[in-house]
Amino acid sequence: MYEESRGELNAVSQQTSEGYVSKGLFQIYTKPDDLAWILWKFWKSDEPFDIENPIDNATVALAYLSSLHDRFGNWYEACLYFNHGDVKGCSEQTRAYARRIVNAK
Repeated sequence: MYEESRGELNAVSQQTSEGYVSKGLFQIYTKPDDLAWILWKFWKSDEPFDIENPIDNATVALAYLSSLHDRFGNWYEACLYFNHGDVKGCSEQTRAYARRIVNAK
């Protein structure tokens, strides 16, 4: 969470080239198809999802991260995928981000 938003509840990233942003504590990507899939897969509540609600944001993000850990078998690649949507094509900036998380104390 700290790497994504520095703990700011209403954090919003810069727009991507496609015009979308990431929002909230865990910076969930707002591209409609991506967001719809994440909610379908990881939002188990009957209540509406609020990306700016810290509990909703964390619930979905942590479930997604857990599934990525199951998929890759390690936190480094799970963090790469969470941040970039790819493991092999990541920039050095994304790799440094993942190392900061994995090596945090």
